[in-house]
Amino acid sequence: MIDELHNTDIRLEQIPSATSDFSKIWEFALTFDGYSRIKDIGVFANKTAFEFAVDQSTAEKLSLTELRSCLFYEQRRYRHSLPMEDEPEGLEREYISSLLTEITKRVENHHTD
Repeated sequence: MIDELHNTDIRLEQIPSATSDFSKIWEFALTFDGYSRIKDIGVFANKTAFEFAVDQSTAEKLSLTELRSCLFYEQRRYRHSLPMEDEPEGLEREYISSLLTEITKRVENHHTD
């Protein structure tokens, strides 16, 4: 079990880059319990991913908590829907990379909520 990493405790070096291996991305995603942070996380995360398909700047509008919740949900989605050796590709990879990029920006700018 991975310990939760609170927004105020994240250091930049703990955040995987947008091009990191998915094992590192998923490990980071699991340091946050999106289920306890966003009511109806599935609805929120699915809506956000859909909006990203239409407007790639969607992630720029989210708080750190929302970004981390979406990343957490993507980890859960892929864990339950794909064989373990498969990884997100194409637009899904771009979406996850965008979430990581925006998480990094929030932490750099000390926007921890």
